[in-house]
Amino acid sequence: MKTKFKKTLYSLSFFLLSICLFTVPTFASGLNWNGHFQTETRVNLDNSALTWQETNLTLQPEVVTNNTRFYGELCYRRSGLLSQNNSLLASTNSNPIELNEIYLDLYAYPWRRMDLRIGKQLIPWGTGYLLNPTSNLNPEDLRDVFDFGRYLGSNALKATTYLGEVTITGVFIPVFTPAALPNQQFQALFAPEMPPLPFTVNEQKIESILPAENLQESAAWGVKLEKHLLGCDFSVSYVDGRYSLPVPKITLTPVGEKVDLLCELIHPRRKIIGFDLAGAYGGLGFWSELAYFFPEEVKVTSDLTAIIGQ
Repeated sequence: MKTKFKKTLYSLSFFLLSICLFTVPTFASGLNWNGHFQTETRVNLDNSALTWQETNLTLQPEVVTNNTRFYGELCYRRSGLLSQNNSLLASTNSNPIELNEIYLDLYAYPWRRMDLRIGKQLIPWGTGYLLNPTSNLNPEDLRDVFDFGRYLGSNALKATTYLGEVTITGVFIPVFTPAALPNQQFQALFAPEMPPLPFTVNEQKIESILPAENLQESAAWGVKLEKHLLGCDFSVSYVDGRYSLPVPKITLTPVGEKVDLLCELIHPRRKIIGFDLAGAYGGLGFWSELAYFFPEEVKVTSDLTAIIGQ
């Protein structure tokens, strides 16, 4: 099943790449390049320790025609500190070159009232700044905890339909991508405090469990309705996907007078209904977001009667 799923994704990727290869050379004269360079060094004033050192070079090619648009964002991201490069959890740091976005826009296709976007993309739903409870399609990028509000791009198909004053957007993401977790120096901020246990732990094991590579387990989708009414922009959304941040599932197994502890980092499913609005009154702007989560229930049962008594 996994092999067939991967073959399907590879075929789709080859098809999309073929579209880009045939489209971009035709309009190579209209290729525009943008980008920026950034370097950042942070020092702890208490002990003069270097806490962060990173260099970023971002390049953004773009080709625009009457009915299509090709856009990409390629980033060279490199840290000068070994503690940042050797993190086990921030696995995306292993490759300094990252393809943040690469997609093709098809306007008025396959219907004159519909636009398609195919490829790796950011899908920023919501009207707020930094805090967006209704934006749940892209996984979080938490490698730098002081750069809050960053997301990783997702390979997705997005269709936007315009029906008069109503806009309907549908998104399908076939492959699950977990969030990028912080580097080692920041992991203590997210580690929960464990209460004292009434028994002795024999062995501790932590395993990361990702969804199976099939559409039923790995895919996510969402739909959003937008309308301008009474001077405000309203929208209602629904998302069916998984938590990009892992949730610990702990299993205790008695072994003699001790206990083996297994902590599985899982990504339960969740369904989310969202509502947001944005507008202005006089010279003041306002916005509001509301999201209601329906998380998947995770059940864990451990019988330790033989060790701790009744």
